[in-house]
Amino acid sequence: MRHSSPRCRLASLAVLSSVLFACTPLPQRYSNAAHPHYGDAEFLADLTQCRSQSATAVVTTTDYMTHSQVRVNETRADGCMTRHGWEPVSTADPWSPPLSVW
Repeated sequence: MRHSSPRCRLASLAVLSSVLFACTPLPQRYSNAAHPHYGDAEFLADLTQCRSQSATAVVTTTDYMTHSQVRVNETRADGCMTRHGWEPVSTADPWSPPLSVW
């Protein structure tokens, strides 16, 4: 059995954490072009309504066991959000510094 020092374990944990953080996507932001004053509450209300309209109940029976679940057609829900005026906003910084010539 190999015993590693606390410093080595801390360095390994730091590397692992930074790799996981780098692979995590940024949250997508949305804006409503038709109603620029709409915020998170209106977005969540529209999203809930669109997902409810795009949901389908699925019931399966195997022997004497019955299983039920709700599936949401995300493509239809996204289309509904677009019809309500919600559009994704780029999270990337549109400005980049000019390249300097050395």
